Amino acid sequence: MRYHKKLLRTKLEQLSWKIVLQMIASELSRALHLKKNGGRKEVENCLLRAKELLGVLESSSKIPAEIGLKLLPIMKEFINYNYIPPKEFKCLYNKCMLLSKS
Repeated sequence: MRYHKKLLRTKLEQLSWKIVLQMIASELSRALHLKKNGGRKEVENCLLRAKELLGVLESSSKIPAEIGLKLLPIMKEFINYNYIPPKEFKCLYNKCMLLSKS
C-alpha cells in the first residue's frame, strides 16, 4: 500500500467490501471539504487513497457481481481523478454510500 502507510493490503482484504466502500466514501468526503478550504495537495492525497482502496475493492472476490458492475462507472471517474470537479466528489460519495448499504 503506497498511500495507506499503516494499512496492509492483507488487512484490507479481510474487511467487508461494504466497509472498504465506506472508506472510499470517507476519502471523497474529506477531499470535498478540503477542496472548499483550498488544500490542493491534501485533496490529491485523498483521491489517491480512494483510488488505492478502489483497487483493493476491484480485486476482491467477496464483492457480489451486481455490485461490481455498479462500481464500473465510479472506477471510470477515477481514471482522471485530477479533473473531478467538487460537485462530483459529492456525487461519487453518494454513489459509494448507496452501494455500501445494498
